[in-house]
Amino acid sequence: MNTDDPFRTGGGIQELGDALSASEDPLLGQTVGSYRIEALIAEGGMGRVYRAIRDDGQFERTVAIKVLPAGMSGEYIRRFEQERQILASLSHPNIAQLYDAGLAESGSLFLVIELIDGMPIDQFAEQRRLNTKAKTRLMLQLGEALAFAHSKLVVHRDLKPSNVFINKEGELKLLDFGISKILESPDSVTAESRPMTPRYASPEQLLAEPISVASDIYQFGLLFLSMFEAREGLDEDTRASATERAVKKTSVTAESRLAEKLPPELNAIINKCLRAEPSERYASASDLATDLRNYLGGFPVAARNPGLAIRTAKFIRRNVAAVSVAAVALVAVAASTAWYLVEVTEQRDIAENQYSLATESMDFLFSFFEAANPYATDGKVLTARDILEQGAARVEEELADQPEVQQELLWKISVLYWRLGQLDKAEHFIRKTLEVRQQFFTGIEKVRTELGTKNMLAVILEGKGDYAQAEAIYDEIEERGREVLGYEDIIVQEAIENRVYIYFVNGRYEEAVRDLEELYAYKREAYGLTSGDTLGTIVNLASMQNAAGLNESAEKLLAANLPIIEQEMGKYDYITINAVHALAGIYYAMGRYDESLPLLEDRLQRMVTIHGEDSPEVLAPRMDVAQSYAEIGEYERAESELRSVVGDLVEQRGEEHFTTMQARMNLSLTLIESGQVDKGKAMLELLIPRMETVIGAMNPETLHARSMFAQALAAEDDPTALQYCEELLPLLIEAAGEEHHYTLQLKELIETL
Repeated sequence: MNTDDPFRTGGGIQELGDALSASEDPLLGQTVGSYRIEALIAEGGMGRVYRAIRDDGQFERTVAIKVLPAGMSGEYIRRFEQERQILASLSHPNIAQLYDAGLAESGSLFLVIELIDGMPIDQFAEQRRLNTKAKTRLMLQLGEALAFAHSKLVVHRDLKPSNVFINKEGELKLLDFGISKILESPDSVTAESRPMTPRYASPEQLLAEPISVASDIYQFGLLFLSMFEAREGLDEDTRASATERAVKKTSVTAESRLAEKLPPELNAIINKCLRAEPSERYASASDLATDLRNYLGGFPVAARNPGLAIRTAKFIRRNVAAVSVAAVALVAVAASTAWYLVEVTEQRDIAENQYSLATESMDFLFSFFEAANPYATDGKVLTARDILEQGAARVEEELADQPEVQQELLWKISVLYWRLGQLDKAEHFIRKTLEVRQQFFTGIEKVRTELGTKNMLAVILEGKGDYAQAEAIYDEIEERGREVLGYEDIIVQEAIENRVYIYFVNGRYEEAVRDLEELYAYKREAYGLTSGDTLGTIVNLASMQNAAGLNESAEKLLAANLPIIEQEMGKYDYITINAVHALAGIYYAMGRYDESLPLLEDRLQRMVTIHGEDSPEVLAPRMDVAQSYAEIGEYERAESELRSVVGDLVEQRGEEHFTTMQARMNLSLTLIESGQVDKGKAMLELLIPRMETVIGAMNPETLHARSMFAQALAAEDDPTALQYCEELLPLLIEAAGEEHHYTLQLKELIETL
């Protein structure tokens, strides 16, 4: 079988039935090393590939053998021996194993490789009609394989579809790892002498410059791009034009080659891989794999150099499991320039600036831990919180003359305090961050950093229950952002989506639905249906439709998209978990408790798997499950769990936090329905005034608490119950609408009186 690929793959077959028989081939039926050659699989300019079986009686193994032309120089053979042990050590599930290599009696070098029953990645993607996320998941496997090999100081140097196979189990297998280095002429460094496929060659390969991991990353980008583009007629594919582009240091971009529109995060990842200068690509395959995971999970990607708003919302609202403050600080600052630092000006040398900032940040951070040395603290062992307290004070006092470093560390300190639930301190440090950034940044970046930092401030104020001030900030971000940055800017979109929670708390469901419908329409058009951003907005929109009493619309929207969300995002992604929760909420609001409870229990189990049973992140899921127990009559179980949740919420978030008040409402209702009317009524008498003060007397949640109080009056046969309900009904209709489930529940109660 001939091929236009001058460096044909070894180890991959599309179907065993395609193996070729060639009676004129002298190697067929012969033994090479310990293997008997059975059939020719493929051939190319660098040799032939055969299917073979181990024939020494020790054990059975079917392999692929790549036989190289005879007569190679002694230098080839010497380097061949040096490399084969290294390559044979590359044991990774996504790398086809090199079992052996040697010199046959005929004088030909041979490679014994794991036989992969499958097809090249591009054919697999085309036959299976893979969507964008499915292609990305395959490429993530490739990125992880590269990261592993690079950690062993082995570079592939010839990534292309025919070297990346997908087996029948859907697993990626990378072939011929490092073999191109063995085959490269030791006596010449000309581009023509190097084994390569020009169509997938990096600029440094074409120019005979030193090869590094950056070359693999470039080839990764070309391979990834080829899975989306139609290459016919593109001049860039010729060797001459590719070499000219390499000489001129011109970068390939996804936008220049694609007719279809990819999500912006994926465009950014591919473009970063395809930078002409190796130093501008990903520093490692591990960094590349991290960005691919972030894209698949709906997290911000470093390649996009995301603005502060997307960094804030996507970091905070993922509810990542809490770890020790010291560990979080160390990792966060180490990664800060890749994730949190925005460009200062177009003229600044970005790489040098980021390296300098990272170094200064790390030096300052390590001084925190040096200060915690028991020998430097009279034997006192400082806790992680002590270190954070001391470090935070030092950042404020000692870095005033280094605003670039100071603003970054102040930001991280604020986030850490937010994660710890110390919201007053979080607010203090985010306001200090805003102050420094307003003085440090200029031009459009001043607008972006100011609005992004204010977005984080609003998130903190939400947590404190200061909804009015938080909403005012979101309004400011939207108004100024639309004017300066445009609606399409992620800062504007994140602020609008964050504000929806304020609307929800205040019962302004129609406004929430309006904003989310606009966002959904835009994101579906701009990013596509399978984008994490779009899918997340679908979940939020369905939830708000449900809150607005549009239960059937909410169910239709979410039920249709839940399979897509599960497939695209995975079981443990927060968009998927939130979708399960939202659908459970829809069924709950419709009284379909037998359908709601299993979904809520599923969501809780996923959260426990991610965070652990004792994490604060599982409190809200526990509360939802407990309330569902009450709905199916398991009152004792519901009460016990709700009391536990309330205690934990009070300790962590305080009495006036919205979630704490919700938990008390649920506990009150459970007590009333289980016959403990006096206890439930007493709890509501304390709770309702607090809710009126914190979230307002006309908030639907406050009015719902009053409906519960009416239910307690009715349960006691109190003669004032009917009048109380009739006075409450028009208020609830005004606040929530005629068809809202709170209104319908109150109407049902009135009919029974």
